[in-house]
Amino acid sequence: MTALMGPSGAGKSTLLDCLAERKIEGTLYGEQINNSKTKCYVMQDDVHMGVLSVYETLRYASRLRNPASFTDEQHEERVHYMLNMLGLEHVKNSQVGDAFTKGISGGQLKRLSIGVEAITLPSLIFLDEPTSGLDSSIALEVISCVQRLVMGYVDEDGEMANPADFICQVAGGMVCNGSSDPTASFGESHIKTPRDLETLFRESPSYQAIQRSLSQSLTSRLSEHEEILSVDDRKEKRHNSIVQFYTLLSRGLLANKRNTAYRNAQIIKNIIVGLLAGVIFYQQGSMDGTVWVGDTQSGLPTQSGYSVVSILYFAILYAITGNIQAIPMMFNLKVIFLRERAAGAYSTAPYWAANSLVHLPLLIATHLFFVNLTYWLVGLPTDVVTLSYMFVLTLFVNLIAFFFSQFLAALCSSSQVALGIFPILFMFLSNFAGFTIQLRNVQSFWKWAPYVSFPRWAYEGLVYVTFDQKKPENYEKLLEYFSFR
Repeated sequence: MTALMGPSGAGKSTLLDCLAERKIEGTLYGEQINNSKTKCYVMQDDVHMGVLSVYETLRYASRLRNPASFTDEQHEERVHYMLNMLGLEHVKNSQVGDAFTKGISGGQLKRLSIGVEAITLPSLIFLDEPTSGLDSSIALEVISCVQRLVMGYVDEDGEMANPADFICQVAGGMVCNGSSDPTASFGESHIKTPRDLETLFRESPSYQAIQRSLSQSLTSRLSEHEEILSVDDRKEKRHNSIVQFYTLLSRGLLANKRNTAYRNAQIIKNIIVGLLAGVIFYQQGSMDGTVWVGDTQSGLPTQSGYSVVSILYFAILYAITGNIQAIPMMFNLKVIFLRERAAGAYSTAPYWAANSLVHLPLLIATHLFFVNLTYWLVGLPTDVVTLSYMFVLTLFVNLIAFFFSQFLAALCSSSQVALGIFPILFMFLSNFAGFTIQLRNVQSFWKWAPYVSFPRWAYEGLVYVTFDQKKPENYEKLLEYFSFR
């Protein structure tokens, strides 16, 4: 085990990112040479699906990250091996937990993060500040588990004389190698600044030893040891996109099934909004009699006609804005996605397809509550065609808005930015749907807007079908008034 130490701003994380091949910004100089084919990177953020258990989290990690040649028995064996090595056997059936769900402790959560990344038993494990936020006792427990994992056996007494076999000290842009005793090269010197550390290191025997070592050819030394690579170090074929899709779909459906708080909140929200709309417009959608007074040019919709178009516009508007709460949830999943994709667990396409299908059942079910309550309380035409059109068109609008929230979560750097963009864009598109502004009265430099406004097309189709099926008196004039004919 090697510890990378240094003051804040010394470049520890940058060096670790470069060694782990995770640095995507800036320019790297030099050549990285090692005899390891497999590696993993444990990030600082311990973010997992809080509703899954410890065992389930490791099981899905094994199925996504281990080679395609692994059998079910090998997956089970690997998961129980990690549970035993990391001391998580007694909490394997406990929920991981998150900000809204009580789960395992901070130390156990950090060990789980290590287990997820190290489930493939790589040759190199990089850990970015694995003890941050932990007290000394829990920190020692975490590092002890890492040492047991590296050595491949469980130490019964659980004690460590020294957690690191080797220490790299970073200061002033220099990487200083030394023994496991960080003061061995500096005696009793009082180090106050990183520059002092660099100066003392240059005068130490360790620095001279490093200079002699670097004079040898690293490439030739590594080639001599190439034959010692184990089978685990060699790249093996990963799962194809179809297997990745089904594994991610299974994980997502299980997480949604367990997330009762979110599911109940969505159901209750749609019931309340459906009842509220139905009570406000109670039996105002019957369209008994005429829906237009006067001629086409100077006349106006009657109260009955205007109530119907208002109800339908409200349904379109709610189908859009009701998805704004999906953005924070997407950002939580985004952290997991970026980490797992960087580790090579899966590609983007299977994740997007699985994540889209995972949310469809709940979206359709909750939308049924809203449409049925609103439709029958308002008293719209009691025929299958109108009801079906209203459900399908508003559902399409709902799905487009939901997928756009996914797009914003992927595009924006923070949920605050995405939450600011979402209402601005969709209110802009909704203003050109034909209700607030008659389409024939749109100013010339905005003539393109109604054509790119998907709420316009859904709203126009919904209004046309609703009035055309009922055929109230003078309904053609109302359609012309809203520029739908």
